This record gives sequence, structure tokens and C-alpha cells, in this order.
Amino acid sequence: MFRYLIYMTILATALFGEGGAPMMTDGTGTPSDGKWELNVGLKLEDTQGDKRYEAPILDLNYGLGDRIQLKIESTYISLDNDESSERGIGNAKVGAKWRFYENDTFALSIYPQYTFAPVRKNIEKSLADVDEAWFLPLEMSKQFGSIGVTAEVGYLILSHDQDWIKSGIVAGYQSTEALEFLVELYRSAKSKGEEESIFLNTGLTYVFTPNVNALFSIGKEIKSPSSTNKELMFIGLQFLF
Repeated sequence: MFRYLIYMTILATALFGEGGAPMMTDGTGTPSDGKWELNVGLKLEDTQGDKRYEAPILDLNYGLGDRIQLKIESTYISLDNDESSERGIGNAKVGAKWRFYENDTFALSIYPQYTFAPVRKNIEKSLADVDEAWFLPLEMSKQFGSIGVTAEVGYLILSHDQDWIKSGIVAGYQSTEALEFLVELYRSAKSKGEEESIFLNTGLTYVFTPNVNALFSIGKEIKSPSSTNKELMFIGLQFLF
């Protein structure tokens, strides 16, 4: 894993990026005081014919002061394969981000989040991944003039399974004032190193108006604990108000 982090850190010296949607890694940014951010998205996960759709994903955030963000998120899941299909509400998530340190070029935040299953029977149908879990991450953003990097590492505590460690690093290139290209490496594994998964994702954001942004990412699992590698795609809109 260390060689991937070294590679991405070198890459970040030539690129600039922020974390958060449409990528898996979260950054240190928060909405301004009293402002709302709504991300509406569609996510497709394909594992050699087994398809998982999340549509719509509704991710609502609120700025409480200049350094705190409150979050609530949920999604509707569709599972399809050759033998069956399932539909229903997936996991919901609530959280609060606090950017506890920042200066002109560097910021640190923590972002504790609680995940639960609003419809518990959907756990048995694999529509909800867990019955409840806590995610305790630390985010870092560093800028060097127009160059920057955002990274996140967190501990996922599950109620009925071994804990996980998740980490990601994302960078991007600001092609124009409206268009930013993104690249990301994201790793997850159980706390003892089992079932390691590594995703390589690329994406972009495009500013339609000061209050509406387009979000897109596509990625592939480059290391999988199974014999199959997942492919991901995310399409969404971000509304600021």
C-alpha cells in the first residue's frame, strides 16, 4: 500500500484537488455559515454482471459556523443479477465535520459519522450493508500555491463484524475556472489487514452556475479480496443555497 501512497503523493505535486463528491475520499471543506449543500447522485457498481444501483443518493449538508458541517445522507438501492432482483432503502448516515485547524495552506478536520439501517429487513436482502457502524476519520488538505493534495484515513467500527481501516488520497487539475479533473486512490481493509481492496478512480467537476455543479467519476478495483474486480460510476449534481 505504501508504494501507492508514494505514487499519489508525487502525482499531487503536479495536480490540485479537493475531496468529497464525486470521489470516495472526503476533504476538509465545509459550507459557509448558514448555507446548504445538496448532492443528488446516481452510483452504479458492477461486479461481472451483478449490478448495484444507488439512485437517488441524497446527501444534504449544512454549514454551522465557518468550520462545522452537519450531514444526513440516504439512498435507494436496486440489486440485479441473472437470478433475482431487490429494491429498497439502503443505509442512512448522519455526521458532523469539524475543521479544527487551518491556515492559508493547510487544514485538518475530523468527521465522525454514524451509519444505520432505517429498514432492518433490508440487511438480509443485502440492500443495507450494515445494521449500524461508526466511522471516525481524519482529513488533511495541503496547498503549495496552485498545487495541493487531500487525504483521509479513518477507522470503521462495525457492530457485528471486525473493524475496518479506510484511507484515500485525491488530487486534481484545474483545467479552467469551471472544469476540474480528479484522480484518486482509495483503500479499505479489515483492521488485521484482511480483505484488502484498492480502487483507482478518476472524475471531474464542472461549474454550471455559482450554485450548481456537475459531478462525475468512474473507477475500477485494482486489488480485490475476491477473484472479481468491481467497477464504479457516479453521476450527480451539487446544489449550493
